[in-house]
Amino acid sequence: MDFAWTQRELELKSSLQQFIEKEIKPHMTGWYRDDEIPRQFFAKMADEGFLGYLESEGRWVEAPMLDQVIVSQAVAEVSPGIAVGVMAHAGLGLYALYRFGNEEQKVRYFLPGVKGQKISAFANTEPIAGSDVANIGLQARPVSGGYLLNGTK
Repeated sequence: MDFAWTQRELELKSSLQQFIEKEIKPHMTGWYRDDEIPRQFFAKMADEGFLGYLESEGRWVEAPMLDQVIVSQAVAEVSPGIAVGVMAHAGLGLYALYRFGNEEQKVRYFLPGVKGQKISAFANTEPIAGSDVANIGLQARPVSGGYLLNGTK
């Protein structure tokens, strides 16, 4: 089995490194000082195809997992905090919309998110369970006109 990088992967790593040098490293101090990753950063990541989704034949598909790992690792080497922000946006919030969102949700939230125009989030903490998703107690029960939520977020 050949474990060498393909030419495409080498090109991804090279363009990603250039992006990091230009769009992350010069701004990190200010971002940490201001406690904010600017929204424009996500749009720039999207423009370069670094958010984990690619447009193919008029629809959005997930980028290859190895590409996503290459991006996550390279950004985390420079700033774990920025990497977590990107991964939470793309891997949690956008992924849930990509896999389970209806067409209206995809148009309203996924498409702007995958283009970096909106930032997604994922709320899974509860007062007793924290972020331990195996112990989340909130339940949703179908009722006439929607769902009844029983629990606290």
